[in-house]
Amino acid sequence: MPQPKVYKYVDTHNFMSNITLAIPDELYAKMKRHEEIKWSSIVRRILKERLDDLERADALVSKSKLTEKDAWDISEKIKESAWKRTKASLSAHGKRSFPVRLKKGG
Repeated sequence: MPQPKVYKYVDTHNFMSNITLAIPDELYAKMKRHEEIKWSSIVRRILKERLDDLERADALVSKSKLTEKDAWDISEKIKESAWKRTKASLSAHGKRSFPVRLKKGG
Protein backbone atom coordinates (compact mmCIF):
# COMPACT_ATOMS: atom_id res chain seq x y z
CA MET A 1 0.00 0.00 0.00
CA PRO A 2 1.49 3.41 -0.97
CA GLN A 3 2.23 5.94 1.75
CA PRO A 4 0.01 9.04 1.75
CA LYS A 5 1.74 12.22 0.70
CA VAL A 6 2.32 14.75 3.46
CA TYR A 7 2.19 18.40 2.53
CA LYS A 8 3.53 21.17 4.69
CA TYR A 9 2.10 24.63 4.45
CA VAL A 10 4.74 27.31 4.67
CA ASP A 11 3.48 30.84 5.22
CA THR A 12 5.87 33.00 3.24
CA HIS A 13 4.22 36.25 4.28
CA ASN A 14 5.17 36.25 7.95
CA PHE A 15 8.94 36.21 7.88
CA MET A 16 10.57 38.04 10.73
CA SER A 17 13.88 39.79 10.89
CA ASN A 18 16.32 38.91 13.63
CA ILE A 19 18.07 41.32 15.96
CA THR A 20 20.78 40.72 18.50
CA LEU A 21 20.64 42.35 21.92
CA ALA A 22 23.43 42.79 24.40
CA ILE A 23 22.23 42.41 27.99
CA PRO A 24 24.10 42.35 31.29
CA ASP A 25 25.18 38.89 32.48
CA GLU A 26 23.11 39.24 35.66
CA LEU A 27 19.94 39.83 33.63
CA TYR A 28 20.74 36.90 31.36
CA ALA A 29 21.23 34.61 34.36
CA LYS A 30 17.82 35.61 35.72
CA MET A 31 16.22 34.96 32.35
CA LYS A 32 17.83 31.52 32.13
CA ARG A 33 16.14 30.56 35.40
CA HIS A 34 12.82 30.97 33.58
CA GLU A 35 13.36 29.08 30.35
CA GLU A 36 9.61 28.42 30.11
CA ILE A 37 9.12 32.08 29.15
CA LYS A 38 9.36 33.03 25.51
CA TRP A 39 11.54 36.09 25.96
CA SER A 40 11.53 36.94 22.27
CA SER A 41 7.73 37.30 22.40
CA ILE A 42 8.01 39.65 25.35
CA VAL A 43 10.66 41.76 23.65
CA ARG A 44 8.58 41.86 20.44
CA ARG A 45 5.56 43.11 22.41
CA ILE A 46 7.59 45.76 24.25
CA LEU A 47 9.17 46.99 21.01
CA LYS A 48 5.75 47.19 19.35
CA GLU A 49 4.28 49.13 22.27
CA ARG A 50 7.20 51.59 22.23
CA LEU A 51 6.95 52.05 18.46
CA ASP A 52 3.19 52.60 18.74
CA ASP A 53 3.90 55.31 21.35
CA LEU A 54 6.45 56.93 19.03
CA GLU A 55 4.03 56.87 16.11
CA ARG A 56 1.37 58.59 18.23
CA ALA A 57 3.93 61.20 19.32
CA ASP A 58 5.02 61.72 15.70
CA ALA A 59 1.38 62.22 14.69
CA LEU A 60 0.92 64.84 17.42
CA VAL A 61 4.13 66.64 16.54
CA SER A 62 3.30 66.70 12.84
CA LYS A 63 0.13 68.66 13.66
CA SER A 64 1.86 71.03 16.08
CA LYS A 65 2.54 74.65 15.21
CA LEU A 66 5.13 74.97 17.99
CA THR A 67 8.73 75.40 16.99
CA GLU A 68 11.49 73.52 18.76
CA LYS A 69 12.42 76.78 20.53
CA ASP A 70 8.80 77.20 21.71
CA ALA A 71 8.83 73.66 23.13
CA TRP A 72 12.18 74.32 24.84
CA ASP A 73 10.89 77.57 26.37
CA ILE A 74 7.76 75.83 27.70
CA SER A 75 9.92 73.03 29.12
CA GLU A 76 12.14 75.54 30.92
CA LYS A 77 9.12 77.33 32.40
CA ILE A 78 7.72 74.03 33.69
CA LYS A 79 11.07 73.06 35.23
CA GLU A 80 11.45 76.49 36.85
CA SER A 81 7.95 76.27 38.31
CA ALA A 82 8.62 72.77 39.66
CA TRP A 83 11.91 73.97 41.16
CA LYS A 84 10.18 76.87 42.93
CA ARG A 85 7.54 74.52 44.39
CA THR A 86 10.23 72.08 45.53
CA LYS A 87 12.29 74.85 47.10
CA ALA A 88 9.22 76.23 48.89
CA SER A 89 8.33 72.76 50.17
CA LEU A 90 11.85 72.20 51.46
CA SER A 91 11.81 75.60 53.18
CA ALA A 92 8.46 74.79 54.78
CA HIS A 93 9.99 71.64 56.26
CA GLY A 94 12.99 73.44 57.73
CA LYS A 95 15.59 72.51 55.12
CA ARG A 96 18.34 75.14 55.02
CA SER A 97 20.33 73.98 52.04
CA PHE A 98 19.09 73.28 48.58
CA PRO A 99 20.51 71.37 45.66
CA VAL A 100 21.91 73.65 42.99
CA ARG A 101 19.72 74.18 39.93
CA LEU A 102 21.87 74.84 36.90
CA LYS A 103 20.42 76.84 34.07
CA LYS A 104 20.93 75.92 30.45
CA GLY A 105 24.44 76.76 29.34
CA GLY A 106 25.86 77.11 32.77
